[in-house]
Amino acid sequence: MSSLVTVGSTSRFNRRTRSDLASRGIIRYPHPFFNVAQTYLPSSIKELFDLLEYYFSSTGFLNAAIMNMAAYPITDLSFEHDNEDIISRYELLFEENLKIYDFQIEIGMDYFNYGNAFASINYPLQKRLKCRNCKKYSNIEEVNFKLVEGKFQFKGACPNCKEISLMDPEDVYRKSEKELNLIRWNPHDIGIIYNPLTHKNVYTYTIPAATRKLIKKGDRNTIKDLPNIFIEAAIKNKPIIFNPGSIYHFKRPSISGKFNGWGTPLPMPVLQDLFYLKVLRKANEAIAMEHIVPLRVIYPSGQTEHGTAYSSLSLSTWKTNVETEIKRWRLDPNHIPIFPLPIGLQSFGGQGKAMMLTQEIRMRMEETIAGMGVPREFVFGGLTYSGSSMSIRMLENLFIRYRTSQNGFLKWVLERVHVYLGWPSVSTRMTDFKMADDLQKKQILITLNASQKISDHALLDEFGFDYDEQSAMLEDELKKKLHFRKVENDINAMLQGQSMLIQQRYQQKLQELIGSIGEAGATVPEGVQNQAQEAQQVLDRGQEAEDGAVNIDARNLLNYYAKEMSEMNEAQKQAVLDKMKGEMPELHGKLIQMLTGGDPSKSENKPLPEIKPPRRKVGGQVAGSTS
Repeated sequence: MSSLVTVGSTSRFNRRTRSDLASRGIIRYPHPFFNVAQTYLPSSIKELFDLLEYYFSSTGFLNAAIMNMAAYPITDLSFEHDNEDIISRYELLFEENLKIYDFQIEIGMDYFNYGNAFASINYPLQKRLKCRNCKKYSNIEEVNFKLVEGKFQFKGACPNCKEISLMDPEDVYRKSEKELNLIRWNPHDIGIIYNPLTHKNVYTYTIPAATRKLIKKGDRNTIKDLPNIFIEAAIKNKPIIFNPGSIYHFKRPSISGKFNGWGTPLPMPVLQDLFYLKVLRKANEAIAMEHIVPLRVIYPSGQTEHGTAYSSLSLSTWKTNVETEIKRWRLDPNHIPIFPLPIGLQSFGGQGKAMMLTQEIRMRMEETIAGMGVPREFVFGGLTYSGSSMSIRMLENLFIRYRTSQNGFLKWVLERVHVYLGWPSVSTRMTDFKMADDLQKKQILITLNASQKISDHALLDEFGFDYDEQSAMLEDELKKKLHFRKVENDINAMLQGQSMLIQQRYQQKLQELIGSIGEAGATVPEGVQNQAQEAQQVLDRGQEAEDGAVNIDARNLLNYYAKEMSEMNEAQKQAVLDKMKGEMPELHGKLIQMLTGGDPSKSENKPLPEIKPPRRKVGGQVAGSTS
């Protein structure tokens, strides 16, 4: 259905006057695209900046969104040059002297809030005054000067000729990287003269009124560090025109319109939504002030035999008694008041919570954030924005233009610093902007590195590690590991040598024992040789027992020795036993036990007695005794 209702050729929304439409019997509706906020929309870029500054400082979620948008894409700087000392000098200059990271974030805040940011380099200067009388120069700090009112002229006592005369100021720029600093210009004070044919801009600067007032008063602290052109512009109340290339303009993309040459502020499309949010918050404030705390009314209640309580009761006395009891109860919460009649209580208001517009405000906040193109997680937090390849790509694309401007600014500063200080030229850029949740890309890089398709240098750079630093750390760790391995090998060799000495000693003892049996007239059978070989194998495995003894099963060997020695004469037996007793006392003891009929594997237990011990009978007699 059409939204326009016409009678003949006349529209209810046309531009005819109200009296003309009324004469035709037509009701004129308001403008279809009109609302209250539209009446307050700024008509100039400077008025827009004033409004944006107010919203930034008074709207919490807008402040958080712009702050996060400005800081999130800023990464470390990477300088490239063959000389590491040159790189260190530039890193010190940018990080310590210029405070580049803080400056980039501040520029980003202007870039997103105003849609424009302006920056320049401030070179240190020494202002001196030339006496027109003696033609000699003096440092401005040595001269007690004052400005000639309305003119760009200095007048003071010359320290050289001691005469009071006019002096001509002169700026002498000096090379000092420690005094070099960056300037962020206030967009309120910058003017742009835009040429629609060449798309070139001419930038102007209007000195703020407070600074202009200090200059005209001749404030020494203000004048001594200002270039002459600023002092002259303040005295003559004229703007300053920047030389081409002396100012860098950060500009957000914008459509063609009446603000050509300027970037579009991030909050500009949602100005009416921000106004509506302010209206809702104001309504919430009125509700909280009016309806949160209820009004409580106390009154006497009940009926008496003579009618209502009001007819038989002094209300002033009742009121005094009630107020007294309430005061006592506030002093003592355990106080129990006594009243002759029931008391009624009625509340008015207090329904403010039900009237609050909290959900509406939150919904409007989310719509406003979406209208600016900012991820809601930048304001409300949470992790729901991560994990999706499309979300990652959208977020990266959101900052491409911003990072391009930041990299361009870094190169712009580097070129001028290189010329000003006379340092060797280097290249610089911000390190790649990486999403911490882009796990798929990282896994692909690891796979490519494992298949030798990309270098370790590229892989470490992608993960944010310095290749040279990591290589030095790996080299140091390798040296430590080799040292530990050498110490471990030395200890193993020492233990192995000790084990071999023990093996040789016990092997010699075993051979001497077997040889003693041969000297006694008994041949060494194959069984003894096998037992010796088994003992040798155990020794080779390094199984030493306490006191250097070899932990082997000698039962079979002892059985064979006992069998062989049972066939020897007494002289041969005694010779073998004497030799064994001196060299192998434990084996000697077990062999003696075996020869005497015992089992060395069993413990030496005394035999049980054959006669039972006497036992006492009942009545005093002992069992087992004879009478």
